[in-house]
Amino acid sequence: MNSSTESTLKGTMPVLLKIVIVLVVLLVLLILGLAVWRMGLASGNATRLKAIRAADEPASARELDAWYEAVDDKENAALVWLDGIAKLKPKLEQNQQSSWSQIKMPPRGQRLGPAQLQTATAIIEANQESLALFRRAAVMTKSRYPVDFSQGMFADLAHLSPLKSTTSFLQLEALVHAQNGRGGDAAQSIQTMLGASRSLAQEPILLSQLVRAAMDYLAVASTERTLNLTPLTEPQLATLQAALAAAEVPGLATRALIGERACTITVLNSPRDLTPPSNPEALENSLATQKGFGSTLMRTTGFFQRDLGFFLDAMATNIALSRSPDPEPFLGRTNLDAIELRARRQYYVMSSLLLPALSRTTVKDVEHRTRLRVAQTALAIERYRLANAGRLPASLAALAPKYLAAVPADPFDGEPLRFKTRPNGYVVYSISQDGNDDDGLALPSGSQANKTPHDIPFVVER
Repeated sequence: MNSSTESTLKGTMPVLLKIVIVLVVLLVLLILGLAVWRMGLASGNATRLKAIRAADEPASARELDAWYEAVDDKENAALVWLDGIAKLKPKLEQNQQSSWSQIKMPPRGQRLGPAQLQTATAIIEANQESLALFRRAAVMTKSRYPVDFSQGMFADLAHLSPLKSTTSFLQLEALVHAQNGRGGDAAQSIQTMLGASRSLAQEPILLSQLVRAAMDYLAVASTERTLNLTPLTEPQLATLQAALAAAEVPGLATRALIGERACTITVLNSPRDLTPPSNPEALENSLATQKGFGSTLMRTTGFFQRDLGFFLDAMATNIALSRSPDPEPFLGRTNLDAIELRARRQYYVMSSLLLPALSRTTVKDVEHRTRLRVAQTALAIERYRLANAGRLPASLAALAPKYLAAVPADPFDGEPLRFKTRPNGYVVYSISQDGNDDDGLALPSGSQANKTPHDIPFVVER
C-alpha cells in the first residue's frame, strides 16, 4: 500500500466512525422515544380502564360475562323460551309445504285470505304446547340465555334468530285472533311478544339489543293491526298500554355500548385473554384474531394502544350521550359524526371500522322508544274513545292525566307527539330522523330512512 492510499484511509476512518456513532445515537434515541411514547400510551389507557372499573363497568370480555347477572334455572325465563322454541312445529305434518313463515302479513286493515287463515289456524292449533310455554315465560321477570361473553365477539348468540322467529309466529297468532274478533286473545299474543323481547333486555351486546328492538317493532305493528280490525275493552287496552310502557326500559342502549366496549378492549389490549369458543369455525376465527392482534411487532409499536385510547375516549362520548335526556341523544349525533371523521383522517384503523355502527346505536334506540310511545298513545286514545261514545279527543292533552300521565315527548325533538284526525280515524306520529313534520307519512317500503322524508306513524282507521 503506497503512502497516498494509506493517508486517504486514515482520513476516511474517522468520518465513517462518526457516521456510525451518529446512526447508533439516532437509533438509541428512536428506541427510547418509542419506548417513552409506548409507555405514555399504556399509562393513559391504564388510567382509562381504571376509571371504567371504578364506575362498576366491565373493562374486559371476562368481566362482561360476570357483569351479566346469573339467574337460577328455576327463575330463568330464557330456558322456558328455549324449551318452547325446541317444541315448535313450523309446518303441518300432513302438508310439509304449509309453513307459518310463508304467510305474509297483510297491510294495515286488511285480512288473511281464507286459505291462509285456515293454514295459520291449523298451525297455531298444532303448537299449543309451545304457546303455553311462551305465555309462561312472558310473565317471568328474570332471564339469562346460556351465552359465554368471555369469548368476546365470538360469543355464541344462536338464540337470537329463533327467538325473533318465534315473535313472528306470535304476530301471526295475534292477527288470527284479531281477524276472528277475539281482541282479548290478540292482546295476550302481543303481550307475549313483548315478553319475548324483554327476555333479551339485560343482554349486554349490540346485536341482542337490535334484535330486541326489532321484536318490539313487530309487537307495535301487531297492536296497530289489531286496533284496525277489532275493538278492545278498557281492561284489555289498559293492560296492553302498560305492557308497551314497560318495554321502554331506560339504559339499554347504554348497556349495549358498555358491552361492545368491553369486548373491543380485550381484542385490542389482551386478545389472548379471550375464552376459546367451542364452535370449530368460531374457534378458528378466535385463534386467528388472537394471533393477529397479539403480534409482537404491532404491540411493540403501540399501534393498537394508540387506537384503543382513541376508541375509549370516543365510547365515553357515545355512552354519555346515550344517558342524556331526550332529545339530546338524537341531536348530539353530529358530535359522533365528527369523531368518526377524525378517526378516519388520523388513521385510527379499528376505531374507524367500529365506531360508525356503535354510534348509530343511540339513534336506533331513539327510534325504538318512539315506536313504543306512539303505540301507547294510540291505546290511550282508544280508551278515551271508548269512554266518550266513540268521540276522539280534540288533542293529546285531553288524555292526561287519566289515560296518560303526560303527553309523551317525541324523542327526536323533545316536543309532544303529533296527533291528527282522519276521515275514518286518526294518526299519532313522531317527526323521525329528518326533523320535519310530514303529516304522518310512513316510510315507503324499501326506502332509506335517512334519505326519504317520512314520519313514524301509528294509524287507526276503523
